Amino acid sequence: MEAYEQAGGSVASDLFQEVTYLNDPELLKSLAEAKIERLVAEKKVEGWKWVEYTFGGFWSSPFASMRRVEPEIEVDLPEALSARLAEIDARLNVLNEKPMPEWTEEED
Repeated sequence: MEAYEQAGGSVASDLFQEVTYLNDPELLKSLAEAKIERLVAEKKVEGWKWVEYTFGGFWSSPFASMRRVEPEIEVDLPEALSARLAEIDARLNVLNEKPMPEWTEEED
């Protein structure tokens, strides 16, 4: 908080709660990035070969772009099982077209 205010960041307080709001998110982010860059430099001096950071949690990380991988194996299934899987797939497609609140108990 002190560094933020010294850098010219403005704050607002709630009269009824012990809450402080920082009014300049870009300044806050730049201060955080500068601090992390200093920490990264320290780790590299310690001998770390690779140091990476992200802001914003999981969804801004490289892992967020990872998707489900489907196997590319073809297996001969019994005809009855293939038919049942086709029924299930068709049913799922119907359900995916409807918003969940419109599902009936039968469809859940």
